[in-house]
Amino acid sequence: MSPSVSPRFQLFLGAACLAVLFRLLLFPLMPALPARAAGWRPTFIAHRGYSDRFPENTTASILEAVAHGAPWIEVDVRMTRDGRLVLHHDASLADVGLPLDVEQATLAQVQARPLAAGRERIPTMDQVLRAMAGNRAKLYLHLKDSPLTPDEAGRIVALCRARRFLGRVRFNSGSLATLAMLRRLAPEAWLEYDLYDAEGGFWPTRLTDADAAALKRLAVRSVGTFGFKVDRTLVRQVHRHGFIIDALVSADGGPFLSERATYREMLALGVDEVMTDHIARYLIEYPHAPLALRPRALRRSRARLLLVARLGRQPLDAQARRPQRR
Repeated sequence: MSPSVSPRFQLFLGAACLAVLFRLLLFPLMPALPARAAGWRPTFIAHRGYSDRFPENTTASILEAVAHGAPWIEVDVRMTRDGRLVLHHDASLADVGLPLDVEQATLAQVQARPLAAGRERIPTMDQVLRAMAGNRAKLYLHLKDSPLTPDEAGRIVALCRARRFLGRVRFNSGSLATLAMLRRLAPEAWLEYDLYDAEGGFWPTRLTDADAAALKRLAVRSVGTFGFKVDRTLVRQVHRHGFIIDALVSADGGPFLSERATYREMLALGVDEVMTDHIARYLIEYPHAPLALRPRALRRSRARLLLVARLGRQPLDAQARRPQRR
């Protein structure tokens, strides 16, 4: 006959189980941080510039990100009908009131009207390179609608070389054909394989040995993707093959619980570079330590993050809460 268990012990055991369950729901177990040097921080990339304050991909947004100390600024490159390179994320020009795509419009049409989000106009890539001549920040060129034509690839490389910018850019594309063209045109350039846009929109979360071999032949240095596509296996694959990995953590980029939680997870997984819409949050508000390592951040409840996400109230940095400068 088994010994009876006292009601008090049953109550204690039940409370302990509930406490453990509650703890796991609020703070799910995270993988251990990789071995890093003391004071290590990831490299931060400003996604489309400082888009908290200025329209994305504009000269003002890019220079504001530089002013806040961003070492890299990600921008989107497209070519107009008359062969001019401009910075614009979407194919459509609806944000300047044109019923055309970028590739269907001339530069004069593209720049005829200001963007709906402000007074700035869509800049050319040349205008941005000239504006950045006096600083040391680098440009992360997301080559939209890859694969590029040989003419597009040639124009992009020629412009970077003419402005002595090849050492300050990386070319991001999900097309191996585009990367191969760029490597032939610019043997010294930094090439990045875009896992999110890879091969015409297929979104792999794995780096196969075959793909890795192709990337090594092209001397690719890095791969990039969205934070919600990153896991421990992907990071190990990328690092095993000698590449670095960057991930977009901002909420506008996908179905994240929160940018704060995603950033913490990217650090825990060993992601090398973090791309964000809110660059000042990392470079100004948290200048001395990664957000993920701050005790207060670690105590944030998962329930609160879920509530914030459901209400669509993603927290902004202190700079973004101030009236915009015009």
